[in-house]
Amino acid sequence: MSSCEQNGTPARVQTISAESGLSSVFWQYEEDILIEPVSGRGLLFVRSENEGRVSRYLLDQTVMINGGVQFCLIPYECRMSYRLYSVSERKVIQVSEALNGSGYYPEMSVKTLYAVRHLEKDERYCFKSEENSFWGLIYIEKGRMTLQLDEKKYDLGEKQLMILPPHQTHLRKNSGKGTLYFMDMTFDGEFFPDGTKEAVAHPVYADRQMRQLLGEIRRENDSERLFANEMMFSLLERLLIVVARTIRSDRICSEVPSYLELPSDNSYISACEDLIRKNITSRPTLSEIAGQLNISASYLSTLFKKKVGMTVSCYVRLVRLEKVKEMIRAGEYSIVQIADILGYCSPTYLSSEFKQQFHMSPKEYAAQYRSEREQFE
Repeated sequence: MSSCEQNGTPARVQTISAESGLSSVFWQYEEDILIEPVSGRGLLFVRSENEGRVSRYLLDQTVMINGGVQFCLIPYECRMSYRLYSVSERKVIQVSEALNGSGYYPEMSVKTLYAVRHLEKDERYCFKSEENSFWGLIYIEKGRMTLQLDEKKYDLGEKQLMILPPHQTHLRKNSGKGTLYFMDMTFDGEFFPDGTKEAVAHPVYADRQMRQLLGEIRRENDSERLFANEMMFSLLERLLIVVARTIRSDRICSEVPSYLELPSDNSYISACEDLIRKNITSRPTLSEIAGQLNISASYLSTLFKKKVGMTVSCYVRLVRLEKVKEMIRAGEYSIVQIADILGYCSPTYLSSEFKQQFHMSPKEYAAQYRSEREQFE
């Protein structure tokens, strides 16, 4: 499209000045348009048609936006102006969250790290804390711990961790046989802005990524390397973000479709199903599940195939993909967000797995579901 016409149709030219650093709408044109910066600088936000992802670009040269693409422009500095060449009418689309042209600001940050401790306690261990103003994190390496926050009790096993919100008393007790090994961290900062204390206080199974971060924090704490404290701050922030995502995912993914429930005539099968359901976002492996059940991977594999008729890995894959279908039907999340919540490495990989299993893409499934629903309304 030239700056003057498209397919012989004269283009309308608008000179637009913008001052606000926020926008709650996207624009959309049926035909291609040109945007030519005049003064100042701005950020161009473009929403992907297929995945709903919003990408941002610095507008410092003339660009063409394809017809049907949703976009908006926000000043990067205090003011900007640009020319917009179009041959079709503009459509305005409201967005749920305002877009910000002033850059990224972290919602979660560690301000102070008070202590990182690795503790070994025998069977007599029992500790009651006073109400503290700081946050805490407990990670069980070996053994079991009963943890009571105010009036609520939790039973933590190996490879489980829990965030301890401030302004709560808590009781810790060795509830297993033998020595209890655990990490204890205390810190302060800005965390979990959209969650209550009740939502944060949630036992979480530490997957490989979390265990790696915990190990790196411990190594930095035991070292005298340059900027070890700064590295621990960074690692702890990463760990808390991963934990927050898992807590959010666990709240969303707590139920498995009823037709995927496993036979309950064997305690190992029931326990295996429970572990898969609780760790659906981390895609647990056969060896990890067998380790949690204290049985060999080969025995669990044989037993599961005999009782269920499929391998553990196939069942895990199917449970996760059925959850994808459920979330698509709910219509609350884009494919990008679903992939993030369920722990897929990318939306593309999720789409590939989905199509292989159901012989249609997530987008095609969403369209089919909408069409079927409209027929019954």
